[in-house]
Amino acid sequence: MKKIYLTLFMIAAALFIHAQTVVPGGIVHGTWTTSGSPFLIEGDINIPTQDSLIIEAGVTVNFQGSYSLDVQGKILALGSILTPILFTAADTVEGYKGVRLNVVSPINDSSIFEYCRFEHGYAYEEWPYNSGAGIFMIGTNKVRVENCTFYNNRGVFTGGVHRPGGGAIALWN
Repeated sequence: MKKIYLTLFMIAAALFIHAQTVVPGGIVHGTWTTSGSPFLIEGDINIPTQDSLIIEAGVTVNFQGSYSLDVQGKILALGSILTPILFTAADTVEGYKGVRLNVVSPINDSSIFEYCRFEHGYAYEEWPYNSGAGIFMIGTNKVRVENCTFYNNRGVFTGGVHRPGGGAIALWN
């Protein structure tokens, strides 16, 4: 009888335990699936020109420190109303530096964010890094943001010439 209970317990545990994927700093591309979620970001990450990152509905992207996701290529973060994609920070005070689309090459297709939640982004330092703690875009118009929510994101003025351009979203040029 103990064997049956132990087997049932192991099956139930396997169904409820989610994998996690540690992502060190550096280049990222490919597809992030729910089976690998949460994705624990442990350094600044970058999608190079002509590469793409697809993030499936229901994935959590959890920044383990004050890191950013820099996009020079393309990102498709396609959540759904029932299974949004979550961009968040392990430390809700320190936050993370946001998703940054900084002068994306016109040869890339558009990046799309649908049904995503951006929370605990913290943009600071000198301009432009004190803007757009959720999503920051400069020098690109190939981005679509639909049905996304932003919670507790902030940009902080630390002095210098420019003030922050939005805690949640910043659009420049």
